[in-house]
Amino acid sequence: MQEQTVQQLQGAAELLRDGVQAAAKSIETAHLEIAEVPYRLLGRVPLVARPAAAVGRVQRDITQLAYRSVRAAAGVTAAAVKLALEFHHPARVG
Repeated sequence: MQEQTVQQLQGAAELLRDGVQAAAKSIETAHLEIAEVPYRLLGRVPLVARPAAAVGRVQRDITQLAYRSVRAAAGVTAAAVKLALEFHHPARVG
């Protein structure tokens, strides 16, 4: 494989990582904003305000963990691609 091809593949892996991470962050933000609406409304009802707030926190934490995992997986995948390229073409990768 030519050096230019190796560099292009590295760049593609980084671009894909950055794109997935940015998209996941944007979608997470929208998801959290939408999911907050029913909990905000339930917070106005005295009888269910406390349990709704607790459930809302759990839901938010799970959502954040899921999107963090997507971003981490994108980073690990890009690193694995770069490592594989280094392993197969050590003299050409800097």
